[in-house]
Order: sequence, then C-alpha cells, then structure tokens
Amino acid sequence: MVTTARGERAAASGGAGHYDRYVVPFTTAYTQALLDAVGDRVPLRVLDHGAGTGTITRSILDRFDAHVTALDPSEAMLQRLADQLQPSWRDRVEICRGTVADLRDSDRFDLIVSQLAFMFVPDPEADLRAMRAHVESGARLVIGVLGGRSDVTAFDLYWSAAARLDARLTAPGDYPHFRFADPTNLIAALGRAGWTDIECRRVNAHREVTSDDLWRWLSGALPLRLRTGEPAVVAADTQRRLRVDLLAAADAYSIGPDRFRLPMDGWCLCATA
Repeated sequence: MVTTARGERAAASGGAGHYDRYVVPFTTAYTQALLDAVGDRVPLRVLDHGAGTGTITRSILDRFDAHVTALDPSEAMLQRLADQLQPSWRDRVEICRGTVADLRDSDRFDLIVSQLAFMFVPDPEADLRAMRAHVESGARLVIGVLGGRSDVTAFDLYWSAAARLDARLTAPGDYPHFRFADPTNLIAALGRAGWTDIECRRVNAHREVTSDDLWRWLSGALPLRLRTGEPAVVAADTQRRLRVDLLAAADAYSIGPDRFRLPMDGWCLCATA
C-alpha cells in the first residue's frame, strides 16, 4: 500500500541513487548499533521510520520473521527500496509514503527503528509522542542519529569552506533542513513523550573516500543555502574553488595518496514504551 503524505521533504541525498552510492556505505556502524540495541527481542511488527532506500528494512527482514512497515516521505527512496527487495520478502513489507502522522490509527508495532532520519524531523518530540501512540506497553524504540557537526567532519569541512568563499552562504550548524543531534535534548524529549528505560550509546563511525568521491558525495548530498534560507545558486568558478578549498581542508585527514578517513560519529538511543 502507498499512502499520500501530508507533506514531503526533498531528499537531502539529492536522489535515491546518490544516497545508495555515497551515503549508505558509511552507515554500517549505525546499522549494527541499531540491531545490537534490539537485543534478544523477536519482533513481529516493525515500523522503519524514515526507511529511505531500505537498509534497515532489509536487515530486519533478513534477521527476523517479522512484518515491516517501511515509512518515508520520498517516493523515489521508497521505489528504490521496493526494487531491491527479495521476492520472498515482498509479502512481509508494507511500503508507505508519508510521516508518522500518516499512519492508520489501528497500526501497532512492537519495534520501531529510525536510522539517521530524526535530523530531518521538524518537531522530534511530536513524532516521539505519535510513535508512542502506535505501540503497546513493552515495545522497543531504537533511534540512530549523527552527532554534532564537529563529529561529522566531512559536512563541517564542506559547509565551512563554502561560507569562507561567499559570506552570503549559511554557516555550518545553521541549516534548517538538517538538525544535528543533541542527545541530551533527545533523551528529554523521549521522557516527555512517555518513553522509559532510555539508553544512549556512542556510535563511532568513519568514512574512507577518494577526493572524487568526497566531492561527489558532499556536493550532491548537501545543497548550499543562503543565510536567508533560500537555496543557493553557486557559480561554476565558485564551485571549482570550493572543491580546492574542501580538499585542502580534508588533507588533515589523509591516510595515503588521494585517500581520506573522516569521522562520522553519532548516537544510538533506545527506549521502552
């Protein structure tokens, strides 16, 4: 079933294919942390919040004999998810385009997972309350989020280099479409939303890339914005200078000829209904 979303954010990845090629490779540590947090539970009905192209959906289907509701605002992401499902999994997946607000009142889950999606949620506490309304007592919630911008070096290098080149561009940390996680605030929001037994674990991840892949990844995944909030149209010569400045800054993370190792650290939070 495909439902109609009340509102759809543009995919920050710049496209589902770009997401799979340049973003998914660094999520391995987050996926493992999320599965570890599920522990010895054997879920029957799972909500994959912000399912994207299906990394977590496929992991859950492979590990458990569970039914998964894959929820995401992006039709392109969900289409790629559907295209990559094994035939034997298809009768255990419900693909829904939308947000938590678009779930049916009758939908109930014993596990909710959300990997790297809460950075795009305008009101995390509202979504956490809505999730709480779709579970029974004892259900598990597991959330993976990126840390602060200093933990995600690649993003910081790119946005900082752009702001240095053009003062009209938004500085790091001020991007309204991307919210880095403050675990203290998320823990407080979880408690106010009615979740208990809250745990927070550090996720240490990294990304090894060449200069070409670093540039394609960041320039495709992180659209630049003006300080007014409007999307920026960056001239070709500024783009060229931005690439040079980005690679110069990334040189501090060089691990060999044309190879960089960049921190991508974050958090895994889990709670019980």
